[in-house]
Amino acid sequence: MTLPASRPLYLLALITCVLLMTAALYLEHGVGLEPCPLCILQRIAVMVIGVICLAAVLHNPEPRNGKRTGARIYGALLTVAALLGGATAARQVWLQHLPPDQVPSCILPLDYMLETMPTSNEYTCQKPRIGAITRAMDAKCPRSTDATRPPQRSAKAG
Repeated sequence: MTLPASRPLYLLALITCVLLMTAALYLEHGVGLEPCPLCILQRIAVMVIGVICLAAVLHNPEPRNGKRTGARIYGALLTVAALLGGATAARQVWLQHLPPDQVPSCILPLDYMLETMPTSNEYTCQKPRIGAITRAMDAKCPRSTDATRPPQRSAKAG
């Protein structure tokens, strides 16, 4: 049994990804629906699938010695990306179908999460510093009296 040519299938998947992203961006900017963090993860999965399909269309993996190794590699990469996007979508559907009293309170807006992530500049300024690193960090991260920062440890001897 021979498999169909893979280039048209990858092209069809690429066109589908472009259409999905166009619809998502229209809903965000045209209609005004703000995406939640799970929606953003799904968009990333669709974009990864689109990039893999674009690479497959440009590469056009041909069978060599009766083996379709290139098509198998692209297929495996697409499967992983699709499973991650599907798991994110399943989590979102599950959260949306919970009764209102059972919805976890940890669903926060993306802006708030980005401001409070441990990778923010405020947090890195709170890490313990030693010697020359202390002087370099103090120059980069001046101490402020911002109330949102966690309290600093005191250097009491005891």
